[in-house]
Amino acid sequence: MEYDPSMFQHGVKPSSQFDNPTDPLNYALARLNEERDVTLRLTPHIDTLNDVILRLIKDRSQSISSAVVELGTGTGATTASILQRSPDTQLVCVDFNTSRLERAAVRLASHLGQITFEVSDAVNYLRTIKDDSVACIVTASMLHNLPLQYRRIILSEVHRVLSPGGMFVDADKHGYRDPHIDEELFRQQIALIAQNFMDKPEYSRDWVAHFTEDYDKDEKREDYLGYLEDMGFEAQSVFGFGLDIVVSAQKIKTK
Repeated sequence: MEYDPSMFQHGVKPSSQFDNPTDPLNYALARLNEERDVTLRLTPHIDTLNDVILRLIKDRSQSISSAVVELGTGTGATTASILQRSPDTQLVCVDFNTSRLERAAVRLASHLGQITFEVSDAVNYLRTIKDDSVACIVTASMLHNLPLQYRRIILSEVHRVLSPGGMFVDADKHGYRDPHIDEELFRQQIALIAQNFMDKPEYSRDWVAHFTEDYDKDEKREDYLGYLEDMGFEAQSVFGFGLDIVVSAQKIKTK
């Protein structure tokens, strides 16, 4: 299936030129290659992390025949990993940024028959879904970018729409309550950025600023897991590497 603007839902049509009016397809491909390079520099263990995400989805449903909702699809890096490893999966890909979803459509060109794109922020999309009706919701590297109060609203909606026993999978960065461990992991993250972007000092500067801002508003992993438990999830960290963790949260009770 080829890229078609009509694949985007809610009547929001993407711009026709990606971000560049001269050669949108090649521009999008170049941006995707650049983003893949940046991801590998920032998260060398990204393939292992994605394997854990897929295993959790498979544990929830052996066939993964029902649609999985992905919040914050971005340009489709996690999406591509899921679909390459599990060709039977159907995904609803949600992101408020049309330009990113356009690049995701390019990245996922061989899987478009398995995807429904929704141009929407997470809360507004989730509020269109009935209670207890979704088997699995996935998000990666999204929640830490949002204000804490807004994260809480998203998590409340996630809990509401998941069916009993449904699974929420969240891959993101979280520090520790222990300040010594926390500061050491943050120092290692900054050192990794400096080392891996020696040839791109502007990237190094921007990413250090980004991670410093995130670190200042970080919700520690112990607090995050405790909050999910209080909401009615059975939550645990199933993968950890530095500040990166994958959390599985199974809905065990309805509010």
